[in-house]
Amino acid sequence: MSKDSFIKGAAILSIAGLIVKVLGAIYRIPLTNLIGTEGMGYFQPAYNIYNLLLVVSLSGFPTAIAKMVSERRALQNYEGAYQVYKVSRWGLLIIGIVSSLLILFFGRSIVSFIGFPGSYYSMIALVPALFVVPLLSAYRGFFQGSQNMMPIAVSQLIEQIFRTLSGIRISWHRA
Repeated sequence: MSKDSFIKGAAILSIAGLIVKVLGAIYRIPLTNLIGTEGMGYFQPAYNIYNLLLVVSLSGFPTAIAKMVSERRALQNYEGAYQVYKVSRWGLLIIGIVSSLLILFFGRSIVSFIGFPGSYYSMIALVPALFVVPLLSAYRGFFQGSQNMMPIAVSQLIEQIFRTLSGIRISWHRA
């Protein structure tokens, strides 16, 4: 990877990351106004469990995928690089299904165990993300290993915009 392409890739990801963080921060204002402090009290424990499940289920996968794809591409084994992507996509699909089903079947017990039974519906609302985000990790790892940062940045932006709009829409409907 040349120095210019590294700097360009880093700049693309930095700009996308900044926009995602700003959207995430801005999202909190209308969300809090729509559902109030009580609603945020229900949402926050569910969101913390969601983040914990994502960290446990995804920690290191995109980086590992990127490394394996990059190694194969360096050897000009493009089919092998794509095979890494396909296998990781299936593995991460299974992780997404398992984590989604875990919350669907045990969500009520989990929120009761942590002392926030009112957070059950907030937890259930996050299930689609538990299914989709692991799949996005496979894509991101593949493109990072291919040294193409633009699809990663675009997917992060689309994910955050969808999360922001759907969260506000659901909250508006419930308010």
